Parts: sequence; C-alpha cells; structure tokens
Amino acid sequence: MSADIRLSPRLLVAAASTLVGAPNDRSHVALLQHCGYWSHFDHHAERSCWPIHEAATPDDLAAYGRAHNLLRRDPRDGDILLQFSPVRRGFVRAGLVVRVVRRGLWTPGRPYVDVLSIEGGTGDDGHLGGAHVLRLERRLSACYGDRFLRWADARAHEATAVISEAA
Repeated sequence: MSADIRLSPRLLVAAASTLVGAPNDRSHVALLQHCGYWSHFDHHAERSCWPIHEAATPDDLAAYGRAHNLLRRDPRDGDILLQFSPVRRGFVRAGLVVRVVRRGLWTPGRPYVDVLSIEGGTGDDGHLGGAHVLRLERRLSACYGDRFLRWADARAHEATAVISEAA
C-alpha cells in the first residue's frame, strides 16, 4: 500500500515553519530530513513518501539531486538550497527556500538570488553550528556553485519509504 500524501513543497514549508525560533540540536540537514519525513507521513499507511532517505550532509543531498537529475541553478519556493564553499570544494549548508525575495546582478554575467530560508543548526547571525531554527535571508548564486534541490519532482513511485527510527 502506498502513501496517499503527494510530494508537496507547501507541506515541507509548513512543517519547518512550526520549528522557527525553537532550539535545535539537529544539524541543518537532519532538520530537513525530519520535517520532510513527517510532513509527508501517512498515518493510515504507516509510510512517508519523502523521497530522500540516506542524506546526512549537504554533499549527500547534492549527490541525490545529481543521481535523480533534480539539481537546479534557479530556486523555486520549497526547494532545498545547497550553499557551495570553494574553499572546502563542496556544499556546506542546506536550508529550505521559503520564497524567492529578489534577483539581481553582482556584476555583468554574475547573477544572484536572495531567498528567505528556514535553516536548522544555525547561530543568531546565520553561521553554521548554532543551536536554533531560524528564518534568514540568504544571497546565493549558481555562478559560485550554489544549487537548489527540486526534491518535489522526484518520481512518486520511488518516494515511498517505510517508517524508521532514524526519522
């Protein structure tokens, strides 16, 4: 029996919004996993249709996106943001795009997008490693390696998961 709940960015945003301002002992990715799993959980079927099961780091989320052709250069509401670090040569932050605020250019040919995001494991000034769930405005740019995971486009028949203690 498959879950009756369909993949919905609105469900994920609603679940994450309930945690804004709360203390958070989870990493930013673990918070997304928790909210994704439970916002897509069908209590009758005892299953979640959340499609991302094993990701524990932003690089894991990016690998899932590459494997399923779900990484995008331009965000939509409900996408997962993946912030790239050229120094670390990988993705260092994941958050939930609540809405796109504005688009602009740093220089000709170097566009950016400002998004309102919900992020866990964040400090008051938006740095990693804090202990809060916050709403933040963040400037990102695909030309600097940032990407957006369009998880809601995952095929539904691949997205059914059995309940697990890890969620």
